[in-house]
Amino acid sequence: MDFYEQLVHYYLTVVERFPVLPQIKVTRSTAGTPWAAKPDFLALDFAGKRILIVQVKTTDRRNFDQQAAGLAETLKSEHRNNVESCVRDEILAKQLHFFPIHYRFYVREANVQALECKDDYVQYKKEFGTAEVVPLELVFNVLKDRMPR
Repeated sequence: MDFYEQLVHYYLTVVERFPVLPQIKVTRSTAGTPWAAKPDFLALDFAGKRILIVQVKTTDRRNFDQQAAGLAETLKSEHRNNVESCVRDEILAKQLHFFPIHYRFYVREANVQALECKDDYVQYKKEFGTAEVVPLELVFNVLKDRMPR
């Protein structure tokens, strides 16, 4: 886990008060064949009754376009089905089945629009509307105000 992921982890657990499982691994598709994905966090929002699959990307603007496309592709149905099946059936052992799954991406503020404009992200939002892009700078500012002086 890198420094920015640690900050997001702290933010999710201390500020938002979510139980968080870091670095989850998906190793099989819904068909049982080898397949891999590694979301940065699985967070449980009991107050909001939702499950969050969280990704953190800190690439600067010059190199972000390819990563933005990769993040947006995680919202395609095959990828979502494989990840969500693993989360619901294996990690959560078929508990919380009534909690919807939401996707949250933490990226640098300069990269928010680049991700929100990707076709896969736009299509997913039109169909489901349960994804959000959060600027890392927001996390930094909230944590800065909470740190002891």
